[in-house]
Amino acid sequence: MPEDTAFGTAHAPPPPKVTAYSLVRFSYGTQALGSSEHRQLEQCKSECARRGWKFDESLCISDLGVSAFRGKNFTVKAALGRFLDAAKKRLLLPNPPQPHPCR
Repeated sequence: MPEDTAFGTAHAPPPPKVTAYSLVRFSYGTQALGSSEHRQLEQCKSECARRGWKFDESLCISDLGVSAFRGKNFTVKAALGRFLDAAKKRLLLPNPPQPHPCR
């Protein structure tokens, strides 16, 4: 650890900033007519700000009308499944591929 020469004490480097991505999901396509998508995205931004996390808007994960009841959202046909697959393959950071931006 580097030492603080003024006081002679060691200081740990600050922890790396957490990068967060949003997942917008709802079960029924008719929910797209309401404010579900906007509300979920705003809640994600607010929570990231509260925790001091970096909110990465370059990747918007959306499973609109994909039910989670039987796990369809975890398959590679769903956005969450593809995101988890990319995370396992370490494709997200530090140089993620060029995904579509959030709205």
